[in-house]
Amino acid sequence: MTYFEDLSVYTYSNQWTYKKMLNIGWLGRGIDFTSGVVEQKFIDRLWLFCLTPVPQTRGFYECHLCSNPAIGPLLFEYNSQKIKLGRSEIRVIGKNGIVYAAPNLIMHYVCDHLYQPPIEFIEAVLSSELPSSNRYYDILRGLGVQNWHPPLQDE
Repeated sequence: MTYFEDLSVYTYSNQWTYKKMLNIGWLGRGIDFTSGVVEQKFIDRLWLFCLTPVPQTRGFYECHLCSNPAIGPLLFEYNSQKIKLGRSEIRVIGKNGIVYAAPNLIMHYVCDHLYQPPIEFIEAVLSSELPSSNRYYDILRGLGVQNWHPPLQDE
């Protein structure tokens, strides 16, 4: 997977042109990252973002931190739900118009590799509108963030 430093400006896809979109969790093999235990409520809410990815990729990313990475998307189970990680991204709305962009593999990184995202991102996950709500998409539209998908169901 492509590595980007946490809190750097998102440049992975030119389809996303919002200038206040920042990278989170684009980890790479051999590159140090902050590790530690995060609160359960953060993990619970992060999972909700992973259940509703905003952009999906045509290919997939493997976890290069695992000693024996799976070939293809990683099947990940949490709270009796399974999804494939490594083929989409999430967007989390932060303060002051900041939008955080992360691969959905961030769930695996946090749970299995003890990746500890920056506090700004943790706070955003805990306070952001969830992607299962229409308000989430209204906020993204209002910020001018392009290439979004409407929610699967009305709230």
